[in-house]
Amino acid sequence: MNFDWLAPLDTLTAVIQTASGAHGSFSLGFAVSAQGAARFGFTVLGTEGLIEITRGGSGLTLKLTKADGSTISIDHVHRGVELELAAFINTIKGVDDGLGTPSSALKDVGLLQAVFESQGKPVDLQELVPEL
Repeated sequence: MNFDWLAPLDTLTAVIQTASGAHGSFSLGFAVSAQGAARFGFTVLGTEGLIEITRGGSGLTLKLTKADGSTISIDHVHRGVELELAAFINTIKGVDDGLGTPSSALKDVGLLQAVFESQGKPVDLQELVPEL
């Protein structure tokens, strides 16, 4: 355990399956103690290739690798805080994108709660958070 305030878990891993049958893994870890060694990214593997999203420097890189081995890479400037503030201001103005609602936050927390409490057993998120 690198940080006492993370007890009892500093690494989470879960298999997630959607109602349509698509599945993948979710991993979240804070176990790296070396400064600068931590990485942020998503990988989505499909039947026709994979998509990798990684963060570095001032933005995100999206890399598509097709099953034949060809790749396409796109760099995107990260604007997270700027977009969050814009959404907050728009909500005050009465324009709501639906992403900042309490039920949206409940869905995020519901996923993490399921990962924490599942102990390797399946959890139906629609039973845990009926609004899903």
